[in-house]
Amino acid sequence: MYGWIITRDLVSAMLSAADHNQEGTYGPSGIRTDTANALQRGAESLQLAALGAPDNVSASAIDKAFAAMLPAGQTRFRMFDDDGELYYEGLLTGTFDGLEPLDDFGMPNAGCTSIEVFEDGRWAGV
Repeated sequence: MYGWIITRDLVSAMLSAADHNQEGTYGPSGIRTDTANALQRGAESLQLAALGAPDNVSASAIDKAFAAMLPAGQTRFRMFDDDGELYYEGLLTGTFDGLEPLDDFGMPNAGCTSIEVFEDGRWAGV
């Protein structure tokens, strides 16, 4: 079983559509409550870390720090459209191949065409 949560919605930010913000959206549709709760705790950790991050720290250093703060078994992901625009960021857990958030949510919801996961200290396409 796997699960994911959207932690950052850049589509609604681009459209100034706060009422359509997808942050906090879980998947898949049959996600277990304990999995959803664990993902929510991971998302809250990322939000707190982002608030305390100094402006002069590199994105790479922040990515590595975020990865170290996540509960065991959670992986960050981000989804892009076919022009390479970042649309969503989130967390993924369980047994997965990495494409699940794209197939479950990113493609049907906003036309995302690619996904990356943060592994071994760097972002990698799936």
